[in-house]
Amino acid sequence: MNLPNIPTDNLYKFLAIAGLVILISSNALYIIFGGRIMNTAQEWLRIGAVNTFEKQIITADINTSKRKIAELEKSLQAANPSEKQILSEQVQAEKNILKSGNAKLEDISKNFVSMNNSINTDWFKTEVAYVKWTLILGNIIGTVATITGFYLWYTKLQKYQDKMIKQKAAKG
Repeated sequence: MNLPNIPTDNLYKFLAIAGLVILISSNALYIIFGGRIMNTAQEWLRIGAVNTFEKQIITADINTSKRKIAELEKSLQAANPSEKQILSEQVQAEKNILKSGNAKLEDISKNFVSMNNSINTDWFKTEVAYVKWTLILGNIIGTVATITGFYLWYTKLQKYQDKMIKQKAAKG
């Protein structure tokens, strides 16, 4: 596969093409790194949503256990001696479920805090700033170089070459 040669015969053409390359490259970097940043942010949000959902489910289970314990304790007070043993065991079972739910909730909260602490917000801010400034500077430098290169190429070189071609055509 033959690639076209970069025009090195003229500094102005080279400047214009280099400006286009800078312009295209800075926008490509924006797309690549911007996508990476978005994927990371979406992963953090997904993990946070999963933790929030788990906390809601466990909290609902804890609230259900609390209601059952309250109902069983009311029943326990009005129960005859033979039922008291069974109701006491049920209350104890619900208290164990409640204790387990509280432990799970505490673990999820600790893991969530740990995850939030491990999220490198400095990395995130640095990446966003890097992408932003790469895009801004690349677009400014690329645009200025492209416009300057094409302008100088046309005004200092191409205009005169066109006149020479017209004169040769008129003579010939």
